Amino acid sequence: MKKIWVIVVALLVTLISPIANSATPLPGSPPDNLVALAEKTTKSVVTVLCSNSIGSGWSASINLSSTEIQNGNKSFIITNHHVISDCTIDRRVTLVLSDQSRVPGTVYSWDATNDLASIFTATDIPKLKWEGSAPQQGWWVGVLGSPLGFPGILTTGIVSSVNKNTFKGTTNAAINPGNSGGPVFDRSGRVLGLATAKYINAEGFGIFHGAPLLCIYILSCATPGGVWAGLSPTIPSTPISPSPTPTPSITPNIPPTPTPSATPTPNSEIEARVIQPQKGWSAWISSFEYVKGANPMVSNKSTTLLIKGTCTSKGKTIQAMKNTSATGVKYSNGMRYVTPKWKCVKGAFSGNIEVTGVTKMNIYEEPGNHTGTNITFKVGQKVTRVELSPPEDPEPYVAPPVISDNSVGQPVIKSLKFVNGTNPPTDYKLATIELSGNCTTSGITLNLHWSLVTRENSPWTLVKKNVVCTRGMFTVQAAAFPGLQYRMQELPSKNYSLPWILPKGKLGN
Repeated sequence: MKKIWVIVVALLVTLISPIANSATPLPGSPPDNLVALAEKTTKSVVTVLCSNSIGSGWSASINLSSTEIQNGNKSFIITNHHVISDCTIDRRVTLVLSDQSRVPGTVYSWDATNDLASIFTATDIPKLKWEGSAPQQGWWVGVLGSPLGFPGILTTGIVSSVNKNTFKGTTNAAINPGNSGGPVFDRSGRVLGLATAKYINAEGFGIFHGAPLLCIYILSCATPGGVWAGLSPTIPSTPISPSPTPTPSITPNIPPTPTPSATPTPNSEIEARVIQPQKGWSAWISSFEYVKGANPMVSNKSTTLLIKGTCTSKGKTIQAMKNTSATGVKYSNGMRYVTPKWKCVKGAFSGNIEVTGVTKMNIYEEPGNHTGTNITFKVGQKVTRVELSPPEDPEPYVAPPVISDNSVGQPVIKSLKFVNGTNPPTDYKLATIELSGNCTTSGITLNLHWSLVTRENSPWTLVKKNVVCTRGMFTVQAAAFPGLQYRMQELPSKNYSLPWILPKGKLGN
């Protein structure tokens, strides 16, 4: 009898096992073959080199516009803004591929507040998908990138937490400097988000920015919330209509709306967005509306818009600039003045401007010459009245540590000398000063940063790069106006000097 039961049990196990083995694994479970998954995913991950910064990035699966394809671009790389922040002027970065070959990249768009950026490259890099089920606490995840500059490093862990309204989460997979911008992916290689930061003095506490943020800040998607399927999140309201998801960009060529593919994807179009100044610093545009001309906009026909906005208490006039003529021909010397200037009266201004579907415009407030709102228009955009929200104050900024490499000392600012300009300087009449000090014997170059003492949590801004350290000394010239403080960062140690606050009153010689 016992033998019969043994046979029956064996038969049941034999029959049930194939069913159990054929069950579809849960999306949050570990991969069946991590070796194969890592080998495949690594080919889509790059090291991003920008000035003295090293970060990571990944090739996203999107449909490039016909214009970008004609320009020779083949891949769209996603990374963090802080990885490319020193390269937003000339927009040039170097990408190190998985085979260690180096190719050029062009910074395309970014959002500093949310620490997101994108890069175009003419190299065809395997694409990673980034849409699917919303991740949950406990999901298996992998992280690929270049921590401390070592490429192709894989770490694994779980999703420790996920906020389905802010689209940000944490993971216990190791994230270190150099991982920034690299993919946090699931068992199928689908990207859930970007490895962005880690908490100081904490292990297994890495932060990732979820893939839906790409749609909200640097891409235009039909359904931003649908990137993590199964959610009904609160999407932050956006000021521009008819472009529901504006994107920061300084690209001179705005891609036309691509022809929809047979199977449309939410992330099929890249657009520019309105970039606003900080409050209290300059004027900003609060609305623009159609007056006459082509509507929707086209590339070679003029559209007249009425621009309205707000200026500061010290503003007198607003100078608008644009990069195209009334027929869309780009000026050879970049931006040209729009005449007449717009008067700033009781904190407000208004004026007309002629643009086309390929125009980029900006404004600055006089007499301070402080740059204000930038707008890049798009072919096919229909304008009624577009209301723009006021600029947001920057998030609290954590000052960099004084010492980054404890084995090396820090540079020291020792003296300041007035060179020329107005003395004492004012907010609207600047001075040029010369800072001098000591660097260490291991120092090669230094970077100059400044911030506003008068504004709480004012961010440190890179002002000048590659200041030479010679025989333990440096000198550097910079602009000066009331309320500034300065810091020198020595390289390669990355150590900062203590802040040097610009003295009040007349500056010494």
